[in-house]
Amino acid sequence: MQNRLIFLIVLFTIYLGGTGLLEAQEKRQYAGAFMRLGVGPRALALGGAWTAQANSPSALYWNPAGLARLHKPMMMFAVNKLDLGRQQNFISAVLLTGSGAFSLGWLGFSITGIEARSGNTTVADYTFANSENALFISYAQRLGRYFSLGANLKLYYHTLNKQQGVGRGFDVAALFVPNRYLRIGISFREISDYLNWSGGYRDDFPRSIQAGIAVAPNASFAFTLDAVQISDGTVRPSIGLELSPAGTLPLRIGFNRDHFTAGAGLRTRLQNTQLNIDYSYARDAISQAPVHRIAVSFTLPRSRNVRKIEKPAYKAPPRRWVEITASKLNVRSGPGTKYKVLLHVFRGERFQLIFAGTEWCKILTPRGTYGWVHRKYLRFVNAREKE
Repeated sequence: MQNRLIFLIVLFTIYLGGTGLLEAQEKRQYAGAFMRLGVGPRALALGGAWTAQANSPSALYWNPAGLARLHKPMMMFAVNKLDLGRQQNFISAVLLTGSGAFSLGWLGFSITGIEARSGNTTVADYTFANSENALFISYAQRLGRYFSLGANLKLYYHTLNKQQGVGRGFDVAALFVPNRYLRIGISFREISDYLNWSGGYRDDFPRSIQAGIAVAPNASFAFTLDAVQISDGTVRPSIGLELSPAGTLPLRIGFNRDHFTAGAGLRTRLQNTQLNIDYSYARDAISQAPVHRIAVSFTLPRSRNVRKIEKPAYKAPPRRWVEITASKLNVRSGPGTKYKVLLHVFRGERFQLIFAGTEWCKILTPRGTYGWVHRKYLRFVNAREKE
């Protein structure tokens, strides 16, 4: 844990160094504005307080470290038409890899019908469009039971009338989950992001730091709180509350800057696929007009090569659990070291026991997969202790 804290301190120092402190970046505040609109109706309905929760495919935008704690591969699609001829699109896919996750995403923003005039006239000489695109390549890794790190590589491509711009950038984030009720996240965003235009000039994006906590005492209630620092050094808080009394129809409300946000969702199952439809309402930062966003996300079929779900050959008595005693333990596809490693588990984590052999035991992980672990690295836990 001490090494991880040192790593974060060094990262924070590098982040604030380089070309200057946040307070010296006012000249950058308009570059890459489309990257600060936010994505995902669920997160936006909570006022954008999503850095710690980050448990959906939109995590690659808010906090890529959250990808490592997803239990299933997922996808998200969102197409949102805004006023003033603007449109925002977002697509992301998450695949699980051992104790980590890999994700690809695309965020697009466009404006059509921009009028160009050569003088002070009411008639436009011509109209043109603006297109801004960011490709996210993300990876997250669990570092023990409580801690995970994530990073984004972002590739930019913009067009503005006859000009073209290309660039790249980075995000680095961390997530700390000490128990099932509390999550703490921090994200260093737009680290050295830039855009080189064909006209010979360069745009540098303003960097930001966003940190937050999420408290969920049960499956029906979640409270989120974030704070973001950007450009001029001021701190802007956001807050959100999610209630899911029925489980399938969550209701959300939030506050961001000077306006309230709200939203709702629908959760249902289609055979083996979990389908989520989310909606959010907010005020547009430019026109103050109402903005309605809708996104669809769902689980993906599991890769046969990564995590094959098999039916247990044996039924253990109900409510049998085991606790991992090794600092990091391989979960294999069969009872022996010759079998493939499916994922890793960590000291203190507890899993349902499916079958107990003299040397190898079969467990069920929270990601819904069965695997085999060596018995000498397990401690058997009774039902009361598990609860």
